[in-house]
Amino acid sequence: MVLKNGQSTETVPVHKSFICYYSPYFDAVFNGSFAEGETQRMELEDAPPAAFNMFVNWLYTQDIADRELDLPDSNNLIDLWILADRFIVPRLQNQAMELILDKKMRAGHISVKTHIRAYENTARGSKLRSILVDRRLNSMLVSTRPAHQCQWPPVEMLEEMLAICIARMPKTTDFLDHPPEHYQIEE
Repeated sequence: MVLKNGQSTETVPVHKSFICYYSPYFDAVFNGSFAEGETQRMELEDAPPAAFNMFVNWLYTQDIADRELDLPDSNNLIDLWILADRFIVPRLQNQAMELILDKKMRAGHISVKTHIRAYENTARGSKLRSILVDRRLNSMLVSTRPAHQCQWPPVEMLEEMLAICIARMPKTTDFLDHPPEHYQIEE
């Protein structure tokens, strides 16, 4: 079976048994009555290359990266989480979330473009949205930068942030530090 990522025009051979075992999405596509089932080829138009490569690597290693040497940046991990959500791979979503929550990663800058991509590709109540809102609120509450100098996230994210603030009205930011299992997807 071959996956072709349209963004990088890279063709990647992938063993059908691996991808179908770990992803119900691909199992349905390649073992169902879709055209891809006959051709054993699929072109992905919108998969970010770094996340796509991490996904394919994960299929064979069951690991995203060497946590001591090769930590991917938060933006790529978020893109990977979105791909795993799209392909219905909760185990990969959880591993990506563990790295997003890793203390070494928490200081990493998440771009406004990544926030927008996350909101365009997830539903209300998503665990990814939850961590993004919590991290953004936390950084805004402890920031010394004036509000007019901040890059603002998507409107839907601001609405969620405001709802949390109104509901909790904390004296500290402790309410934003959930245990890691709060962000896990049921496998």
